This record gives sequence, C-alpha cells and structure tokens, in this order.
Amino acid sequence: MKPLLFFVAALLTFIHPVAESARLPGSRNSGHSPQEAVRVKAHDDNTDNRGDKQGESQIKDLSGLWHQRTDQDLPPDLPEAASRIKSRTQRDDGLQLDDTATVFTQEAVASLQLQKIEAPPTQEAPLDINRAKLMARLTSAAYCSDKEVIAAWTCTRCKRVPHFKPFQVIFDEKWDLMSYIGYLADLDAIVVVFRGTDSGNWGNWLNDMKSWRQDKQFPLPEAPHAFVHAGFLSLWTDSSLQSNITAAAAALRRQHNTPRLFVTGHSMGAAISSLCALDLKFKLGFTDVRQWTFGSPRVGDQAWQQTFNQVITESWRFTHNRDIVPSLPLEIMGFRHLAREAWIVDVETPFGSLDSKILVCDSSGEDPSCHNSACFLGWCTSVSDHLLYLGIEMYKSPMEC
Repeated sequence: MKPLLFFVAALLTFIHPVAESARLPGSRNSGHSPQEAVRVKAHDDNTDNRGDKQGESQIKDLSGLWHQRTDQDLPPDLPEAASRIKSRTQRDDGLQLDDTATVFTQEAVASLQLQKIEAPPTQEAPLDINRAKLMARLTSAAYCSDKEVIAAWTCTRCKRVPHFKPFQVIFDEKWDLMSYIGYLADLDAIVVVFRGTDSGNWGNWLNDMKSWRQDKQFPLPEAPHAFVHAGFLSLWTDSSLQSNITAAAAALRRQHNTPRLFVTGHSMGAAISSLCALDLKFKLGFTDVRQWTFGSPRVGDQAWQQTFNQVITESWRFTHNRDIVPSLPLEIMGFRHLAREAWIVDVETPFGSLDSKILVCDSSGEDPSCHNSACFLGWCTSVSDHLLYLGIEMYKSPMEC
C-alpha cells in the first residue's frame, strides 16, 4: 500500500502549503453549535476503532451548506473490512500527509435525514448500492497485483464476485498500470476495471507534474470542444491499456452479443476509467455504458463533463468523507467533476459506533453541500478516507491476495 501514497504525494506538490493550512485547530468548544460542527477523529494505532487523539479534533462550519438532501443507509453487512484502517501514512522522506479519518457528529447531519432532493436526478435509475458495492469489490480485486491469480479468479477478493469471468489482464510495466476486463453474466455486461497506483515506478509522475497542469483536447470528433487532463489522457492513450482494452471489449461484445459496458476504478484508475468509458462508447458503439468510480480526481473541463453525462447511461462518482483525491486538480484551473456524486459520510452514533450514510448530490458535479462542504477552501486532505469505500479496502493487502 505504501507506494500508493507516492501518487498522493505527487498530487500534493500542487497543494502542500494549502493542505497544511487546512488542518484547522479547534475543539468542540470553539463556539459552533452542534448543527454547524463536524468532528474529525484520528486513527488510534492501538485499537481497531476510531478514537480521539488529544489535540486533533477539528471543527468546520457547515452552516447553510447542507440542505435539500436525502440520505440512504448502507446495507447491513457494512463494513466488509474486519477492522477499520489504521494509519499507514508514515513516511521516511519527511512529507506530512493527513492520516486522520473522518467521523461526523450525528447532530451535524440530523437535518439531512429530514429533507429530500427537490431537483430530479439526471439518470432514470436510482442509486443501487448493492450494485455499487459489487463494482467496489471488483475494483478492490485489482490491487491483487498477481496477474495469474486475477486471470484465474482465485484471489480472496475475487471470490466476493464468484460469477465474474475474467477475459484479459493487462499490466503496463513502463507506466505502472493495471487493468482487467471480463464478463458478468448476472448483469449481461462487459466490465472493465482499473487499479489505482500501487507500484514504485514514479519517475514519469513526478517529472510530468508541470505538463499535467495543462489540458489536452479529447481525441474524438464527437467531442471536439472537450479538454481533459493531459497526464491522465497520456496514461490511457500512450500506455498499452487503450489498445488492449479496446480489442478485448470488441471481442467480448462479439462473443456475448451484449450492448452493456460497465467501467469502474479507484483513484488514478477512476480517472482512466472515465476516459475509457467515453472512448469505447464512441469507438465500439455500446448503447448502454455505465460507470462507478471511487475517489476520482477531476478529469476534464465543463465541455468534457457535459459530453460525458449526456451520452453515458449511468454515472456514479463516490466520494468518502474528506478524501484528498477528489479535491484535485483544482476547479479554478478549469476542471470539473462528473455527475452524479454520491458522498459517503461516516456518522458517530450515540453508542460510539459508526453509521455510514450515502448522500446523493445534485447534477452539477460540484455540489457545494457534498464532499466540497467538508473541505477548507476546496481542499480535503485525508488519505485514510481515500482508502476505504463502501466498507471495502482499496489498497493492496497481501493477506487477501
């Protein structure tokens, strides 16, 4: 898991001074009312539960941001993980990463349980949490870096989706990218899965950060005015992923005669999955393309966002508490998130346990009352929140692979 932090570290070259200032001091006695407060707790390395560390409670004013929202309980089997993730952000190079995991007070989200979304969703289908968890399990399996184990579908995480039939596993050693594609008979769908970064080859990432501040036109005539992040586009088009995934998807479509393509990914893999979904939609003519991403950064500009949400059948972009990655790249640089966001919020119960909720956000992609509301000046800084989605661990665990 440790190399995953280098991806976050590279992104932090944009924001390190701002991220440090975002660690707000304060306590529950800072003068805010319970309805305006969110408490952030740090992981305790000596326990499986999230507990306070003296001096690390934080208060944020959310007054006026949370309104007209509905929440949805996660299925009763959450969390799947045997224990909550402990701090794994210790670094030898001196870079300070936020290793706190977020817990919201019940008072802070009380109003959300009483209100409904007034604006209708952009997709006809409601949020299907069980299907989203299925996609999260598939995404988690991508962190089992043994290609043969994934190809045979015998890893521990693979067994959580027993009916999936892998077709091809692609690993690009030069770019340190991993993806796999297969068929899920239960849904009559071809599924493409992209892993987040999990290896030690970071030279290209660090050297290309300056060019990544630029955008690049998406290379499709159907989207002539859509610009995307140059670095993410390079990971899709210049690596072996695009050619192999495109050929495999075409072969699977001929084999199963299905119009359905599902795409999913976490972190950097979420960004690549968005490019893949739109690319294959136009190139191969899939009529039913759906996407689920977890902890995705911003990928493109508003024209890209509009094109994507107009032609993709269903799109759910999951965020979790104060996850750092969805804050990047900067919105003020012209990047916009894809809709529709589903914000996972961990709420403290009166008994000290956690109750996870999902808040369905508006169709703008940049709902100020969802993930953005928990960030200081647009910056969220938690790495721990980035590693757990829907109770499923999104990093390499040798015990599970």
